[in-house]
Amino acid sequence: MTTTLIGIRMSLSLSEREKRLRLIILMFDRFSTLIDFQAVHTGEILAQTATDVRFNDLHFLKEAFKMYKNGETFRNAWDKAVNNDISLGEEEKSILFSVGASIGKSNTAGQLSMLEINRQNIENIYENINTYNIITR
Repeated sequence: MTTTLIGIRMSLSLSEREKRLRLIILMFDRFSTLIDFQAVHTGEILAQTATDVRFNDLHFLKEAFKMYKNGETFRNAWDKAVNNDISLGEEEKSILFSVGASIGKSNTAGQLSMLEINRQNIENIYENINTYNIITR
């Protein structure tokens, strides 16, 4: 491949990652809304977000829901789906594993706090990518 094609491919890969990170942030916001205002359980959180068309590009979400509907626990379905999603980077996976381990395990305030911390971690990754893009242009 020529240098130009490699550069274009890297740029597309970064923009796809940026889009995915924004969707994860939006997903965390949706989780927070469901927990805070509707007090739904983890299975319902998964069902409502996995069937929301805004999250179609988060492949792990649909896969986790499918496994959950087939009898897996929320945690097992979530962890397997996150682990198997090759589009996710290791940083994203680590954060998503943390959310999967914590969601539904504490009171509303604790869950909202956990989601906000992990949301900020994803925001930091997003901002680092944007800084990298500015530097390399």
